[in-house]
Amino acid sequence: PPMIALLARLALAEPGRPEDRTALEAEVAALRAELDALREDQRANASEGEHRGGRDRVEFTGPVVVGAGESVDSAVSFVGDVRVLGHVTGPATSFGGDVHVLPGGRVDGDATSFGGKIEVAPGGVVRGDQLLYGVPLSSIGPVVDEAEASMWAMLLRRAVLTLSLAGAGVLAVGVFPNRVAQVAGAIEHRPVRSAVVGSLATGFIVVFSILLTVLTLGLGLPVSLLLLGALSAAWMLGFVGLSQAIGDHLPFERKPHGRWVAFLVGVLLLASVGSLPWIGWLVVAAAGLVGIGAALSTRYGGTATG
Repeated sequence: PPMIALLARLALAEPGRPEDRTALEAEVAALRAELDALREDQRANASEGEHRGGRDRVEFTGPVVVGAGESVDSAVSFVGDVRVLGHVTGPATSFGGDVHVLPGGRVDGDATSFGGKIEVAPGGVVRGDQLLYGVPLSSIGPVVDEAEASMWAMLLRRAVLTLSLAGAGVLAVGVFPNRVAQVAGAIEHRPVRSAVVGSLATGFIVVFSILLTVLTLGLGLPVSLLLLGALSAAWMLGFVGLSQAIGDHLPFERKPHGRWVAFLVGVLLLASVGSLPWIGWLVVAAAGLVGIGAALSTRYGGTATG
């Protein structure tokens, strides 16, 4: 409104009085300068707000990148890396990835990686602790090289997988003890037959599911998923039965806690064999086929073995 009023007065100024018109033009120029300064302040404040802390940077399906000149409260990535070129006023955390503090990057809080590694390049700064799997790096040495970090990541993944299978297996033994016993009996008495059935069934179901999905242009996907789900259930029941069969043949005169102890010991033995270099994966794959065959040949433990 002040600018509009001045322009109106300027338009209505008497041509015979140039001093009035000159004064009005000066007022307009001053007001324009004031508006321009206000706009610049607003731009500066907006830019500063973008680069100033006050928000978190979180990604659930990919990496997090804090660019040069940026500043955020925290940087967190699930199943991805965290790359810091700017300023993180709090922690930088990666679940299943690495934390990279590049030249010019700064992390005021802790740099933490679960299942990955931490790299601080020359020119990068981490003011807090550097934590690997929740353990300070200083407690295991000043430097953790890439080979060691990869080894710990692999061990962590295997431990999580083993514990998950053990938990699911204990549940299966508790809920379906008779079915698990039937599958374990089939593995014990008919291992060759179970291996043949498991190999043929696995190959047929996988190939048939792929062809059905492709040839029907995706319309057969629900049926394919159902078949693959049935195969996965057979594998899980076969794994539990195989672990049970291994545990039952261990030289334990007494099993005070019944089948759970035998099952857990079998899981640990299978996990140990699977960790062997070169042949571990082959043994586990063969054992999986035997377990699938035993589960399918006994109709998921519903038929007694002879």
